[in-house]
Amino acid sequence: GIDFFWENIKELPENIKREIKIVILGRGPLQKYVEDISKKESDLIEYLGLVNYNDMPIYYSSCDVLVIPRPSTLPAETLIPMKLLEAMAMEKIVLGSDVGGIIEVVTNNKNGIVFKKGDKDDLFKKISYIVENIGNMDGIRKQARRDVTEKYSWQKSREKLQNVYDKVIK
Repeated sequence: GIDFFWENIKELPENIKREIKIVILGRGPLQKYVEDISKKESDLIEYLGLVNYNDMPIYYSSCDVLVIPRPSTLPAETLIPMKLLEAMAMEKIVLGSDVGGIIEVVTNNKNGIVFKKGDKDDLFKKISYIVENIGNMDGIRKQARRDVTEKYSWQKSREKLQNVYDKVIK
């Protein structure tokens, strides 16, 4: 994910790179890699490491776009990332790769933007589109929030789980 994103984002045209600042949160197996690139490319990337979960609304509020460049792995194909739902609930534009856990929730150009996993040209195209149109994406932002609150609230999740239990018990 993040390695594909970085290896390709650094090749974006300068006029697009001037319009973006990438902030990376969290830890994982590529932490050293992310630390190194953020030191070398501090004008483009800022790595904050692990942050307190209670502070996440502050970070979501300060961003325009959440990028989720997941590769095709079993977890990516089957699990919906919580950060996806959180960002959509806060009316942020989501740019995600076309893996199962993302495309289960995101409908391209309706409630987010989807790029073809592993496709550098499609990633460039979608980033350029977002940079050029960020001020005109209120419809996508509003639809993202509507979809999350209608389909993925804790109440809806509880109801779905209860239905599964009811079917198993019968």
